[in-house]
Amino acid sequence: MEHGSPTEKQMRLPKFDPEKLGLVIGPSNAACEKNSRLRKLPSLRKNVITPCWKSFNHHKEKNPSEEKDPKTPYIELKTDGDGVYAVVTSESEVMMKFAMFHLDKYHTTFEPPKNKMYYNMYAALNHNDIPRLIGRQASTIKSLRSDAVSQMDDSVETDDLDFLDKSFVKVEKCIPRDTSDFVQMVNGNEKATFVGWPPEDGEEIVKISVSSLASKESFDQFIEFLTDIMTEQIRKMNEKTASFKHRKDQEIVDMEEALNGDW
Repeated sequence: MEHGSPTEKQMRLPKFDPEKLGLVIGPSNAACEKNSRLRKLPSLRKNVITPCWKSFNHHKEKNPSEEKDPKTPYIELKTDGDGVYAVVTSESEVMMKFAMFHLDKYHTTFEPPKNKMYYNMYAALNHNDIPRLIGRQASTIKSLRSDAVSQMDDSVETDDLDFLDKSFVKVEKCIPRDTSDFVQMVNGNEKATFVGWPPEDGEEIVKISVSSLASKESFDQFIEFLTDIMTEQIRKMNEKTASFKHRKDQEIVDMEEALNGDW
């Protein structure tokens, strides 16, 4: 038994933003194969077409027939003066129902994926001090992050504060090939900065990566506070390290003086 001729149905989709249809359509299957992380994003393929086939297969199990499976329904998103609407084409009345149902469900529940914000801080810090900056079970980093959030304006949305309080902060070694070129690169990057003074030749450098799902405005404000707090934290650490080194050097001098003295 063959399916009938293709038929069309339309559905208004007022919640979709005409200027952001790319987010609604989502990444292609080819793009997802190249980057598996894209599979997490919403898409017509993931949220409408795939559920359509699942529904159809369940229907086929409950209602066996010799009828051939229909072609995948074709969904085209269009815009006019009233906003976004879909034109759905299918040769199967059953598949059309499933397509309209899951498209309506997708439209009702769709939320645009948030863009993750990124920022990198660089600081002159002995690589051996990285565990101290992170703290036991990341306690120091969490404390510094919370201090920055506590200084945010009262006008910042609660959701943004929650995102910022859960910001991902990673501390790792940074070993540039050429210090002067590296300093120039960081100074020319709007998403990077130095904590304190730029490093000098021979100084060890650490990279502090920060990422969050908060809005750009809130994230920028958070980075300002976190940079100041991180600057003070690293200053204290460097002073403590320098003081420890000075005491150790003096102890070595005393040892040698004692050994070489005429006692």
